[in-house]
Amino acid sequence: MAAITCEREVSAAQETLLDESGIQLWAWFTDTTGGLTAPDFAAETARLSSLGGTDFLIVLAMDDRAYGYWASEAIPLSNAEIEQILSTE
Repeated sequence: MAAITCEREVSAAQETLLDESGIQLWAWFTDTTGGLTAPDFAAETARLSSLGGTDFLIVLAMDDRAYGYWASEAIPLSNAEIEQILSTE
């Protein structure tokens, strides 16, 4: 039951982000990035998934204990601002 509640909370947060900022948040959970750095894995995943516009992708590699992200150029945040949000939120 807790997983369903968590999924609902995440979905609600994604909808709020989209409604308030126009940013479409995508999350990819994987065991490993298979030898790529997490940021490179995120960039390749975004490319293969044809992400663009106001899409933002975060990749969480559980076994690697790593994360990376890809943000379209339309996202009005610097890498430093994104890192700040990810480290505190």
